[in-house]
Amino acid sequence: MVRIVDYVFNLYALGLVVYTILTWLSNPRLDAARKWLEQWYAPFLGPLRRLIPPVDTGRGRLDFAPLVLLIVIIVTRQAVISLLYAPF
Repeated sequence: MVRIVDYVFNLYALGLVVYTILTWLSNPRLDAARKWLEQWYAPFLGPLRRLIPPVDTGRGRLDFAPLVLLIVIIVTRQAVISLLYAPF
């Protein structure tokens, strides 16, 4: 059970990294993949972007929401796995 939970959290985190990289690229062939991944991450990134708006650097904008979401995923993964290992 722990391996399955670990696998799901790692897959979700990897998907977030891929989605973030795809948002940097402007290739029409990648639009379908980007839109498919967006449905999994937009519900979480939207509220985070309202709490932590992107920072304007003058040359572009830095969006820290994906980084914060990745940290939340990692912390939640650790908490769930430690609960599964906890003796009852």
